[in-house]
Amino acid sequence: MFSVLILNTDNSYLEQKNLLKKGKIFDLTEIPEKKYMASPDTIRKIEKLIPEKGRFISFLGSGDYHYITYLFLKKVKRETTLVVLDNHIDCKPVFDETFISCGSWIKNALELPTIEKVVVVTNEGGEFHYPDLKIVKPEIEELKKEIKNASSIYLSIDKDILSKETLNTNWDQGNLTVELLGKIIDTIPIGKLTGVDICGEPEPLNIFEIKKSEKINLKIIEKIAEREAFAPAG
Repeated sequence: MFSVLILNTDNSYLEQKNLLKKGKIFDLTEIPEKKYMASPDTIRKIEKLIPEKGRFISFLGSGDYHYITYLFLKKVKRETTLVVLDNHIDCKPVFDETFISCGSWIKNALELPTIEKVVVVTNEGGEFHYPDLKIVKPEIEELKKEIKNASSIYLSIDKDILSKETLNTNWDQGNLTVELLGKIIDTIPIGKLTGVDICGEPEPLNIFEIKKSEKINLKIIEKIAEREAFAPAG
């Protein structure tokens, strides 16, 4: 069974009362200098708060903290395909290679011995010369081909892949609907899914968007829980 973890990085979950009831809350607000990027010292402080073992649906805050996905991936003990739904390909260089950023973390993930492949579902273009990095459009059949032979899968969702009409995040956005997001999640065999994280929360003071975001968060939890409940034994 999946457990829900809520990392309070930026107070974007404080008004998501129904979400807060679903999981365990970890307060990261006192850790300084963590927005957009993190030094090795900051990474160590965050890592100490993340459970070592378990299957989690983890909420990370806004897309400014997407690099925390890397810290969950470091704890993976088996060969895994990372599937990322994101309006951006977070594989860009950072000014100091000892730091990790919300725009560079996939490059770090590709260096982990347990990550056999990274599949980024996005409409963004770009040239990235990594043999184990595959970039696909938000189309079901394309994704199915890329994950067909995966032994296990970790799913990372940045809600900036959604259209602004669906949810207004703090980054430029894609054009997905919640319905298509759900269909993409359904594409991943639930028995192979070892972990999920979600970021892309709106600004904490934008209560209207925060409430819309909470509904999406709850739908993701519900969808995974329903599929897990009806998965065949063994």
